[in-house]
Amino acid sequence: MDKPGCAGPVSSRGHCARRLPGRRCSHTWGSEGSKLGGDVNGQGRTGPRTSAAGRAGCDGEKVARTPRRPPNDIGEGGGDRGDAPSPLRPPLPANHSRRPRPLGALPGLRRTLSKGSWRRRRAACDALAGIRVAEAEQALLGALVDPDEDVRVAAIQALLARGWEPRTRRAKTLTAIAARRFEALLEHPEEIDLQALEQGLRLGGFVARAEIVAVLEAVPGWSPSRDSAPWVLAARLDGDASLAVDPGASALLEAVDRTWQADPHRYRLARSLRRVAPSVLAERLGEGGWAWRAREAMCQALARPGHEGGLAALAARVDDDDDDVRRAALEALVRVGTPAAAEAVAGGFASAFQEDREAAAAALATMGPVALDVLTRLVHDRWWERRQGAAMTLARWRSARQIAADLLIELAVDSEYRVNQPAREGLDNHGLVPSVDAVRRALVRAQLSTADGLERWLTQGAHALLSKPEGARWFRELLEQLPPDSLPHRLGLVPLLGAGALSEWLEDLALGRATRHVGVRLAAAEALRGLNHGSCRVCYGEGAVRCPECDGEGDRACPICGGDGEVLVACPEPDCTARQTTRRIDSRRCPACRGRGQVVRACSCASAVGRVACDLCDGSGRIRCLSCNGRQA
Repeated sequence: MDKPGCAGPVSSRGHCARRLPGRRCSHTWGSEGSKLGGDVNGQGRTGPRTSAAGRAGCDGEKVARTPRRPPNDIGEGGGDRGDAPSPLRPPLPANHSRRPRPLGALPGLRRTLSKGSWRRRRAACDALAGIRVAEAEQALLGALVDPDEDVRVAAIQALLARGWEPRTRRAKTLTAIAARRFEALLEHPEEIDLQALEQGLRLGGFVARAEIVAVLEAVPGWSPSRDSAPWVLAARLDGDASLAVDPGASALLEAVDRTWQADPHRYRLARSLRRVAPSVLAERLGEGGWAWRAREAMCQALARPGHEGGLAALAARVDDDDDDVRRAALEALVRVGTPAAAEAVAGGFASAFQEDREAAAAALATMGPVALDVLTRLVHDRWWERRQGAAMTLARWRSARQIAADLLIELAVDSEYRVNQPAREGLDNHGLVPSVDAVRRALVRAQLSTADGLERWLTQGAHALLSKPEGARWFRELLEQLPPDSLPHRLGLVPLLGAGALSEWLEDLALGRATRHVGVRLAAAEALRGLNHGSCRVCYGEGAVRCPECDGEGDRACPICGGDGEVLVACPEPDCTARQTTRRIDSRRCPACRGRGQVVRACSCASAVGRVACDLCDGSGRIRCLSCNGRQA
């Protein structure tokens, strides 16, 4: 098939199939030619390939081509503009622009400038620099008074990149503030907008506010207005004087919130909040709307020993979204140091996050005896998170450690593993044997599965309790009150604790005289077998255990050579050049140590290949059982 106006045939893709010397003609027609270079960006301009084809000898006339239709609103393209309009898509207006319109991003960018983080606001300014519409310029002008300095710098850079120039006094003043070019304002004091400059005192950054105050003081005849007076005093780090000027604490809190430099500037302003009444601070803290720096400063200001005026506000901040505020609230409650404050600290155990509960446990342990009543109540709480918090607190306890051990033994037999694990660690930390009364309370909730491994903490108190007739009778009555489904889990405590006085009762259970429950009879028979023929639970009747020093090997690595059999000693040559501090750079190396200063010698344990006999077990690998003293061997 030949295309009219071209001497060569046309392929199925619309190419001129005429063979030229060394290459094929690239003459194309229609929309296919637009795809392959004849149409640039859909504008109908002839591409270089078509022109080259014409110059190369394609003697046909170029067929007129129409530009391609730009994509529609939903991203679909569509044939050539000469095609018939689709009934599902109305024709585009004549004045429709073929360039992309980024106006759809403006609402999101404006929302980012008002609610986003400072990094997102700065990125939004960079994005607005490329949107050449008036709405984008207005958004950038509003960003000139952003609290963050980096955002203000990004906004002024974006405006200048767009070709914007400040023309009014306010625009020139805000430009100097955003660009940190305060010295330019003093070159023409008559062009300074004092209202805009005083507005800059509310911006973020202590250094920027201090420079603005310096410019204001250099303006002839300037005096601070009623609204700007507290901000001027805050910029001078005079928080006490700022509190005396209306609106007082509100201006100081805003200054604290917009001071990034924590030490010493923000802390110096925050210390002035201690002069504010606790009721006022508690009311402001409960209002909400303050950023984390202001909330942290108010929590620190409420840390007054013995004053409970702000307990409710501090208790609400124990579960704050910001970790710095949570830490400040816990520290303030510890400083208050009353039982009510301890109760507020314990409220942190209701958090769903483990790290928050650990922080509350550390704070409660710091309070000492004031928190004992709260801990005693938490030990028997129905929620495992609170019992876990009590266990973590008692593990860190440093006041009355015997009381902590007595409470921990009750938590160590808890059925929740997230409770008994920190309780067992706390018992190991304190190393104190619980009292008989504490063991008695623990036996009320203990089971064989939870008491296993606690023999060293339970045996002494249980022996003192169950060796007496009244103690054995109490334990039997405790077990008899249990339902048949729970009793099999508790009968294993009898041989574990060595309660031989209950052997006859176990025999009645095993033989079916006291119950017909099969599970109880089997558990009683197993407990009776362990009680009558029980072996040591440490050595299991062997009388000896593996040596912990050598792990049962009988020997260990030589402490001198570390098991290598060789040691490094100083070079024995008296003329060794390695030990000479001033020697020629071309001096020969010592033939004995080759310049290293040390030589390898065999260790005294070389015959044993770096191993020596264990001193604890005398090379046997076994030591006598400390639980039964070897009596069951």
